[in-house]
Amino acid sequence: MPNSPMLAGWQQRWNQSLLRFLGRRVRSPVDIEDLAQETYLRLLRARDLGEVRNPQAYLLRVASHVLVEWRDQAPRPESLVEMDDDLLIDDCAPEFELEASISQERLNRTLAAASPIRGPNRVESSLGSAGPVGISEARPRPSPPFLRCAWVMPVPLFR
Repeated sequence: MPNSPMLAGWQQRWNQSLLRFLGRRVRSPVDIEDLAQETYLRLLRARDLGEVRNPQAYLLRVASHVLVEWRDQAPRPESLVEMDDDLLIDDCAPEFELEASISQERLNRTLAAASPIRGPNRVESSLGSAGPVGISEARPRPSPPFLRCAWVMPVPLFR
């Protein structure tokens, strides 16, 4: 004999009793409904509910087993740690980290390609000194032509 018609009768007759039974043991209404549904699903899988002598006691016994399994699967309160929400948010997005690493690579390549002698010697030779000057030689440097002016007309930075 299929269990579904018999189980529909049990639900009409003892559903309030089942919900009260679960409600005394579980606080959340959503969990109560989920546990009641799981109880009925377990009863649907039973072989033959026609042989049950006390259907209400059997219904509540199955519900107690479902409840024990549900509690075993729930995380223990002592295993949970409270954390500040600000600690969970990363200030630096992965896109910014990627962009920073690419910029750092470009800078490293540019610095590696630049000659260490390039800076001072070229500037001095372009200003009229006679040939490249070593770093250890102390020679007065001529001031650039734009620094010799006493007054310079202001030029707007943005147009």
